[in-house]
Amino acid sequence: MQLRDIYSLCIAPGGRAGGKNSRQLEVLFGARPYDQQEWFDSSLRPAVKLLAERGATMEFVRDDHGRVHVLLYPAVTEGTKPLEDAIELGVVNDPADLAKEVVLSRYFGLLVAYMQCTCLDGAPTFKDNLAVGKLRHFRRTYVDGRICDSWIWIASRGVFKWGATVGFSGILLATVQWRFSSEGPMAVKVTGEPSHTQQQRNDLINLGRENASRLDALERVLGDIRRRLDAPLVIFPPQTPALIRFGSSGISPSTAPVGLVFDGAVMR
Repeated sequence: MQLRDIYSLCIAPGGRAGGKNSRQLEVLFGARPYDQQEWFDSSLRPAVKLLAERGATMEFVRDDHGRVHVLLYPAVTEGTKPLEDAIELGVVNDPADLAKEVVLSRYFGLLVAYMQCTCLDGAPTFKDNLAVGKLRHFRRTYVDGRICDSWIWIASRGVFKWGATVGFSGILLATVQWRFSSEGPMAVKVTGEPSHTQQQRNDLINLGRENASRLDALERVLGDIRRRLDAPLVIFPPQTPALIRFGSSGISPSTAPVGLVFDGAVMR
């Protein structure tokens, strides 16, 4: 079903409210009833209220500078509210451009696509949904009477702000490192202190270096002792009595049993 079979298309120079505004031109789809609702008035008498739908509207408004602002309003009903109150299609600096067929065809195509996506009986195609989605993400919108920046502009601004913050932090850190890398952290001199304080600080630094050297030497000695303690014991066979030292115990090489040499004695 086509839109022309359900809605009427109206062109209202001066606006729909009597055509008294010489700076305004509206192109709109008319209203139509879509349901009725029974209710009781103040006198408790039953009454019937018709629920009507108002079609999408495209408005051309000229400002004090001679520019023409093109706004697109969605179709609304009694019980539904669209995502936005209006979408700003653009600003025409030269009103004579609106007489061009290419410009008017583009604006009227957006009006039809917006009507298909927001009205009750609309049947939007993929092209219509794509066009309306592009408008909602790349154009400024009016929500609750306030103008809002486009979604793509808000996202780009957030990414740029984050990138600028990270980049500035990196540049600042690189500058600090480059400034102090030639002298090193130990060569930083605190100005405004007495000479004996500087000497004490240098003595403490030298003492710390000496203690570190001593600890390294002690660790090496402990490592050697640990390796010697972990080495296996040597067992001497009885065929090598000349390698066994004998004390004053009276043990002769011929009678010495198999044992271990430890502290000049034979361990049985």
